[in-house]
Amino acid sequence: MKKIIPAVTNPPDAPVGRTHEPETANWKGGYGEYRPCLRWEFGFTCAFCLLHESDLNEFGSAEGWAVTSVEHRKTQKSALSEANDYKNCYYACRFCNGSRATKPLTNHDGTGVLDPCSDTWSKHFIADTHRLDPTTKEGEYTRDVYDLNDPRRVLMRQNRAENIKRWRELILERPKAVEQFTRVAEELLRSDKFSERTKGQFLMEQAHKQLEDIRHARKAIERYLAIPIDHDTKCRCSNVSLKLPDEIEKQLVEFPT
Repeated sequence: MKKIIPAVTNPPDAPVGRTHEPETANWKGGYGEYRPCLRWEFGFTCAFCLLHESDLNEFGSAEGWAVTSVEHRKTQKSALSEANDYKNCYYACRFCNGSRATKPLTNHDGTGVLDPCSDTWSKHFIADTHRLDPTTKEGEYTRDVYDLNDPRRVLMRQNRAENIKRWRELILERPKAVEQFTRVAEELLRSDKFSERTKGQFLMEQAHKQLEDIRHARKAIERYLAIPIDHDTKCRCSNVSLKLPDEIEKQLVEFPT
């Protein structure tokens, strides 16, 4: 059995626990060395809008496609000295990173941007119809800062939900229909009547087409593997277990290989 991400990622019921402690990269742009740590730390998922790498690229991976980045909670413009502070770094999709830009952590009335590593997303958001809708003032401000529901991200969530539903149905349910088609086709092909054998040949061809659809679905659904095919096998930390966060792991779905 393999594990894929769910059709809909629900807001986590706990903050992301920092388990990585990479050696500090003390040079300009050194935070780029933290990417492997951040990918695993945040489960290959944007810390803010919860899009998985596979949502951002049809090939199911992020490296080399410029679809994810290292997001700084305290921006480099406002706190350059903390640019290489690992705890100031988050894994984000390029949409969240671009939407935030240099927007402040607090707005005019003092409402602050939520921190995925100290705030519980499920207390501030609900996943509803391919949107991540806020339920608190802090959630609203975070939504606005990162533009969590811009049309592109809503469409990506919708595509994932529809793709996984369709492909899982093919993989899990279609084999029964193929078995029935094949059994009936074999019986008809043994008939002495030409018309019956013709029907049998047609049904057998349909069964083969169904098998091809199932094969394509098995291949296609691997796009949504929870751990991408290009996952890092080591990171900058000297001694850390590379595993998904518990809040990501508990939402995963198994499917037969």
